[in-house]
Amino acid sequence: MNEIPSTLVLIVDDDPGIRALLRRVLSQDGYLIAEAEDGEQALELCERLQPAIILLDIMLPRLDGIEVCRTLHAQGRTEDCAILMITSMSDEQSVDRAFELGAVDYIRKPLNLPVLRQRVRHLAVGKQAQEAVKKAHDELEERVVQRTTELKAANEVLQHEIAERQRAEESVRLYADVVRNMPISILVWQLAEGDDAPFFRLVAANPSAEKILGLPAAELIGKTISETLPAGLHSDLPAIAAEVIRTGQARDLGAVQYGGEDVHTFLVSVFALPDRCVGITAEDVTTRRRMENALYRSEQQLRRITDNMLDIICQTDVDGNIQFASPSCWDVLGYTPDSLRGQSIYARVHPDDLAMVIDAIQTTGRVEYRYQHADGHYLWLETLSNFLFEGDAVPQGIIFASREITKRKQAEWELKELNRLKTEFLTTAAHELRTPLTSIRGFSELLLAREWPPDRRQRYLHMIHEQANHLGVLIDDLLDISRLEAKRALTLALEPINVFDLVERILPPIVEAAPTHEVEIEGLQDCPPVLADPMRLGQVIQNLVANAVKYSPNGGKITIRGRIVDSCLEFSIQDRGIGMTAEQRAHLFEKFYRADGSNNAVQGTGLGLSISKLIVELHHGQIWAESEYGIGSTFFFTIPLAASQDQPSPH
Repeated sequence: MNEIPSTLVLIVDDDPGIRALLRRVLSQDGYLIAEAEDGEQALELCERLQPAIILLDIMLPRLDGIEVCRTLHAQGRTEDCAILMITSMSDEQSVDRAFELGAVDYIRKPLNLPVLRQRVRHLAVGKQAQEAVKKAHDELEERVVQRTTELKAANEVLQHEIAERQRAEESVRLYADVVRNMPISILVWQLAEGDDAPFFRLVAANPSAEKILGLPAAELIGKTISETLPAGLHSDLPAIAAEVIRTGQARDLGAVQYGGEDVHTFLVSVFALPDRCVGITAEDVTTRRRMENALYRSEQQLRRITDNMLDIICQTDVDGNIQFASPSCWDVLGYTPDSLRGQSIYARVHPDDLAMVIDAIQTTGRVEYRYQHADGHYLWLETLSNFLFEGDAVPQGIIFASREITKRKQAEWELKELNRLKTEFLTTAAHELRTPLTSIRGFSELLLAREWPPDRRQRYLHMIHEQANHLGVLIDDLLDISRLEAKRALTLALEPINVFDLVERILPPIVEAAPTHEVEIEGLQDCPPVLADPMRLGQVIQNLVANAVKYSPNGGKITIRGRIVDSCLEFSIQDRGIGMTAEQRAHLFEKFYRADGSNNAVQGTGLGLSISKLIVELHHGQIWAESEYGIGSTFFFTIPLAASQDQPSPH
């Protein structure tokens, strides 16, 4: 690459990161850099510094890029500086408007730095060629004036003709010297008078232009545009060249294609020169455009893939600040990709998982953790991550691929809970069933081993019957919990029930077995009927009253109350027993849990409250408890009234 003398480039972009990136890249290429963060500041710097090239972002605060172009065009400054627009992929209309107002080229975001450097270099070389030719012209003017002054005394008319001829010849030689070593194709055409009409003749061309001409430039000097250039390059070029000479304003023709099977693309610019000449620069960008098109198609294909992936794809900088997020963020997390850009990838990770996530990303690259959804709840994500490198061993960013695994985690938890319940069931069944079985086996063996007096025989038979009944209750509890959880295996026989009558039928055997307790009923006598299954509702009341008796071993008052709340009967059983701690209340309705598990005197499977809860919920009611350790407990549940018309039927 030939060395390019220092050229002032003004970078106009409201993103400090992009300005810093462009400043670093272009400074390495030898350009002088000035920066502006908005449109008004850009106009001020153009007035004061008069840059040769402006890299202008379309989207700017305080006067956007289009308005900056319009102002510079109105002031006539687009003739002195080349404007390269920076825009997004979908902003084609703004780019076309910018071209109308004097912009000469554009590049899309995200920036392709090699393409950017090549385009800036093309603009810089063109500007330098124009300035070099103008400088040569100024030098020529001085020499012609000096020579004309020396010959003026001899023959003024002859001196003028000779001077004009010499100046024209000198211009041609000077143009040839100037363009010879230019790195891009440059041709110089001079407007000449013909017999029928003016025409342009080739007066200078550098070796690089031979790719366009198809022949050595020396063989084509003096020929016209139509005789020299392929017709497909630009059929309107003579008219455009004449307009450039007339107005003195340069024209950028953009990308021009020509050729048969092997189509070439050239970036063509036309600018005015002294002595009725125009300079034409043509840079062959065929390979570059093909690469750009291939890159664009690849980017579009990658975007279609990421846009339609169910998994979340994110790219961050090395600190975890999100630079790109795929559209699946909206479906999975409830956030739009735009709302996540610039935020930390760790911002919504559950605090308890944050340290684990950061460590996993730095080491294994795989982690499962909780992430906060837009509605506030947490879901589970499984994330694979990898560092991004660009040419060296220093990471430039991180790529994340995340998948929601909430259902899998729930299934794992349910499996774990199922295993726990299975273990508890086996343990409980082995313990609880063994006790009555041992008694039945022992007393039956005694009866079979020998003859006993009638009274003792009767007592043993009574014990066997009592233990068999207890064994039946345990089995019924285990079967009930299974049926109630399945629901489909249970049908409720709903009917209007007088709860006071139901309580009166249930209490006598419980009261008879608990002579140290006093049972009091309040508010149930006048309560309207409820809609319930009498057998299942009686099972709930019996469980709760039996618990009140069991967990108040020192006796005392047990109060059963009823009151109407929102078309439901609120039923409560209060005891003055041992009560519960907060930790015990948290596990109260779990299967196989007993609030006083250390008390071996209190028998049971730990299923009574779980069964009661399921029955109440099948009736579309609620059940809860209030308790204070050492003071006593109160259990509440609600059942809809039979007169309620808006209660759906349980099933």
